[in-house]
Amino acid sequence: MKRTDRCVILGLCCMVLFAGCSKKDSSPLNRSNYFVTVLTGPTSGIYYPIGGAFSSFIRSLGYKTSATAAGATVENINALISGQGEMAIAMADAVIQGVEGFGAFEGKPKSTDLRAI
Repeated sequence: MKRTDRCVILGLCCMVLFAGCSKKDSSPLNRSNYFVTVLTGPTSGIYYPIGGAFSSFIRSLGYKTSATAAGATVENINALISGQGEMAIAMADAVIQGVEGFGAFEGKPKSTDLRAI
């Protein structure tokens, strides 16, 4: 099995686990009212097909989705912070930099509301 295939399968498994841990509510949620933008990387890179797989899975749950090509990790984090997307693919070290406010995010406010799946 190729590494790309393993990454996609692992990502989908994480999404299934994440979706299975959601809190049950007595009122039904109309998921079609929500749009989820998945920020990826350039169309020529590995982030784009993985983001497409995430988008397809989220769509299968009833949400409206799109996978959007972007410049990758730091650009994706900045786009999340500014509200241009709901989910992004990013390297863990850059996410830590964003949360702690150092490295590529030196001098910027800490982004303590970033979460990882």
